[in-house]
Amino acid sequence: MARSTFFYTDSRVLGGAENAMFMLLESLDRAAWRPTLLIDDVPGTEPLAERAAALEVPVRQIDPMPLGLTGARRAPALARLLRRERPDVFHAHMSSPVAAKYALAAAVLARVPAVLGTVQVGGYEPPGRSAYWQLRALARGVDRYIAVSRDIAAELIEHLGWPAEKIEVVHNAVDLERFEVEAPAGLREELGGGEGRPLVLTSARLNEQKGHPVLFEAIANVPDAVFALAGDGPDRGALEALARRLGIADRVRFLGRRDDIPQLLAACDVFALPSLYEGSSLAVLEAMAAGAPIVSSAIGGTDELIDDGHSGLLVPRGDADGLAAALKLLLGDPELRDTYAARARERVERDLTREQMAKRVTGTYAELLGEGGPSTPAETMECLPESRRNPILRRRDWRFLLAGGKLLDGWRLPRLGGARRARRRLQANGFEDVRVYWAGPWPHRPPQFWLPLDSPEAVRYLLKSRQRGSAVSAVLRWLWRFAKGAGLLAPIHVVGRPPGAAPDDELPLSPSARLLLLTGGHRSINKAVGLAFESGIETPSAAVKFARVAEAEPGLEREAAVLRRLNAERPALPGVPGLRGEGRRDGRLALVEEAMEGCSMLDVIDPGNFEELAMGVTRVLIELGRGGGAADPRWRERLVEEPLGWFERAFEPVLEPEAIATARDLLSGIGEPAPAIEHRDCSPWNVLLTAAGESILLDWEAAEPEGLPVLDLVYFLANCAFVLDHSIESGRTRESYAQSLDPSTPHGRVASKAIDEYLTALEIIPDDFRRLRLLCWIVHSRSDYRHLQLETPGTPTPDALRGSVFLGLIEEELQRA
Repeated sequence: MARSTFFYTDSRVLGGAENAMFMLLESLDRAAWRPTLLIDDVPGTEPLAERAAALEVPVRQIDPMPLGLTGARRAPALARLLRRERPDVFHAHMSSPVAAKYALAAAVLARVPAVLGTVQVGGYEPPGRSAYWQLRALARGVDRYIAVSRDIAAELIEHLGWPAEKIEVVHNAVDLERFEVEAPAGLREELGGGEGRPLVLTSARLNEQKGHPVLFEAIANVPDAVFALAGDGPDRGALEALARRLGIADRVRFLGRRDDIPQLLAACDVFALPSLYEGSSLAVLEAMAAGAPIVSSAIGGTDELIDDGHSGLLVPRGDADGLAAALKLLLGDPELRDTYAARARERVERDLTREQMAKRVTGTYAELLGEGGPSTPAETMECLPESRRNPILRRRDWRFLLAGGKLLDGWRLPRLGGARRARRRLQANGFEDVRVYWAGPWPHRPPQFWLPLDSPEAVRYLLKSRQRGSAVSAVLRWLWRFAKGAGLLAPIHVVGRPPGAAPDDELPLSPSARLLLLTGGHRSINKAVGLAFESGIETPSAAVKFARVAEAEPGLEREAAVLRRLNAERPALPGVPGLRGEGRRDGRLALVEEAMEGCSMLDVIDPGNFEELAMGVTRVLIELGRGGGAADPRWRERLVEEPLGWFERAFEPVLEPEAIATARDLLSGIGEPAPAIEHRDCSPWNVLLTAAGESILLDWEAAEPEGLPVLDLVYFLANCAFVLDHSIESGRTRESYAQSLDPSTPHGRVASKAIDEYLTALEIIPDDFRRLRLLCWIVHSRSDYRHLQLETPGTPTPDALRGSVFLGLIEEELQRA
């Protein structure tokens, strides 16, 4: 059944922000979402009602709610309307953070299940003290704010203090099909363009925001070109007078409001928009979709759509001379125009279509309505940003606890004896294998672990692993044990198998085994790890890795293949866990591996033991360096040229041409090294230190069994330095890396000793080591790029690419070349 969705706007004009709202209305799947538009019952809103009628969207007119006391007095009437109509979603479209505040407050008071606001414009005047605190209070009740640019999102968080976890960025979008047109015959000549007479188009309302006076100053310095202005507004008379004063009136065409923007864009040579501020400009998006070369202001929002010098030209806001220079550059270079236009169009096709935008927004609706529960559909999960998707998945990790199991009961607050009563009731109703789990450690956050309370072995293991020496931690453990004994723990989840249901997996685990599930990963692609406990045995009998999402399965498949091969070919190879088998649970791939007892190097490494720990791992890597099998005649193509080509394509927007040329020249000089087993994620958090002093490498999903030497050692030593000097948190990874290359520094001394032993053992010459050191970061740049993609779905922006940790290390290596 379609869910009722009320849209609201307090706008009285049909501009870019309103067109963005109507594009969303048009793109909704009416089988899933039934929209109604609320608009103010005042003269001037007729164009909004007509546009809604054309889309077959019902319109309800309500009393306007201005920002003063009048608006506050009218909010209860809207709340009563919403309580009667009971919509599932209330979505306000806001021209500024202050707009629609009383409408949103009414929706919160009416307890609409999902209340959202989209903020379309940034660069606003900060609200007064009273409005500031009103908005802060309102933000606690609104479920989600959608910002149409990262710049607006930053303003909402930094200047208004709105909760970051409630703010999501969804750029405006465009209908590609509408702009796949050609200019009608004679249109260009009608506008004044023609042979030897370039045509520049600006489509925007004629008001102060759009910066037309700056454009007019630039026109005076761009002779011969004709400028067509599509749009109307309050400043038309003043702009016509300014054009006459500047002597450019004969080259400026005031076209008024036009409905043929796609045809106008097809007819022009360049699109120009000198706005003083924007949100996510529909005019720029339309020019991108039409394949028109773009010159625009370098303002928040627009600089997220156009990559300056790659897909268009951006000039400082209000800089008429810079605007004129950019226009002359493009008008004088047809090849550059074609290049920029093609790249801008590609960006739209990749990330900014109306279908993609609608999927993101309705995904947010479904997430809020489903409250992150198991009812959230898979297609919705796929389109959620990582900041939303990961917490939802971590709350659903109970699906891995029991083969064929279901979540049967649960409570967030303490319930005296609740677990005992729930177990008896469920068993009496025929449910099998009923198990009780504490999802800890905090009830208001996604669980870090799921502890089986009916396994004393798992309970003791977890308490021991989290044991701290302070008196406070001892008191907390005593309180926890008291709450457990009294049946007052929370949150509690009860899982079991429905009557007659059979286990749905074939994992090599005992049916009686209880899983202590560790789910502390920061990303949805991180695996959930289950430690299997048998009754009467204090240590785990196996470790099980579960893929939360489909994207994590290829990595687990690769880990299984690598471990299977290494266990068979070199069963005594140090540092490698044993693979016991694989299967599926809840439709996801799972691996069962040998359980390894020990502690993570990340928890114990410090400057005092760094040398001892580093040398232990170095000796494991030396053994892996001797075990890569037969030489592959295609090794250079596979291990050097392929990652270099990928790096060049992915980071092209921020790379200087000479950087790639230098890298190619350096890497071409690598001699033919003996094959090595590469772990490819050898870092302190993936090294387990056993009680016997051995170093075990965990997480083999990126491994390359016929790889190259050196790369793992470089990666390990650098990440140790980053951990010891906290450079990842401070953003000083490049400086830390440079110091680790200097043998006179503490970290550099240890690194130098480890490298000398490694190179001597494997007979690697120093020149090859330096070249492979560069290759290490080129190979690992792929994972950095993937993390950027997860933060904001789509292609990472140039600014995001420039912030890549590994790009900085590559630049450091090239600088030393």
